[in-house]
Amino acid sequence: KIVLATETRAQKKIAPAIFLLNALGKIPKHTHVYGQWSEDRGFLGFTPEILFKSPYGQRDGKTVETMALAGTSSLATADIHLRSAKNLEEHSLVVNDIAHVLANFGQVRVGQMETLLLQSLAHLQTPILLDLQKPLLLQELITALHPTPALGVVPRSRIADLISMRSGYDSFGAPFVVAKSPEEYVGLVGIRQLSWDKEYYYIRCGCGVVKESRSEDEWQELLLKIQSVKKLFGWN
Repeated sequence: KIVLATETRAQKKIAPAIFLLNALGKIPKHTHVYGQWSEDRGFLGFTPEILFKSPYGQRDGKTVETMALAGTSSLATADIHLRSAKNLEEHSLVVNDIAHVLANFGQVRVGQMETLLLQSLAHLQTPILLDLQKPLLLQELITALHPTPALGVVPRSRIADLISMRSGYDSFGAPFVVAKSPEEYVGLVGIRQLSWDKEYYYIRCGCGVVKESRSEDEWQELLLKIQSVKKLFGWN
C-alpha cells in the first residue's frame, strides 16, 4: 500500500483572514481544529484523524488512544462503497500496522470498525487503545506512529521512498501536537487543510492505493476530498 497525494493551488488574491473567518464560523462535527498562521505563511485544517491522545479525564498517563482512519467515500455511497474489497483491505492494513507498532510499548486493544460520517465524506474508523507498560515520551509516540499507513506505506521499510515523493508538501499530513502536561495531550494528523505562502493558496489531498484500486475511483476520491476542503473554506 502507498498513499499518493496531489495539490490544487490558486494565486493569493485575498487575505487569509477571509478564509479563516469562513471556516471558523462553521466547524464540522467529528473534526479537530489545528493551525498556525500569519499573512505571509500558514495553514489551517479541520482533521478527523487523531494520531494519539490521552483519554479524557486521565491523570495517570498509562493509556493512549489512537485510531485507524482509512477508506473513503461520499456520503451517498457510504453503505456500499466503504465495504468494497479495496476499502476493507486498505483499512485492515492500517489497523494491523498500528497494532503491531504499539505492541512494542504495551497491551493493544483494537475496537470495532465503524463508519464515521462527516460533512460531505464518510470514512472507515477503528478505535485502538494502548495500555502502557511504562511511561512513554511524546516524541517516542510520534516517531513510532508517524506516518501511519493511512498516510504512509506498507511495509514501513519503504517510508524513505514516500518522503522523497512528498517533498514540498510542508504541513500536509504532518503531526500537530498540543500538550498541557505529560499526561494530557493530543496529536492530530494534518489533513483537510488550507495552506498558503506569499504567492499561493494550496489544498493537498491524498488517497490510499492497494492492489484492488482502480485509477478512476482514486481520482474521484481525491476530487471529493479537495471539494470538501473548498466548501469548508468558501473557496469558489
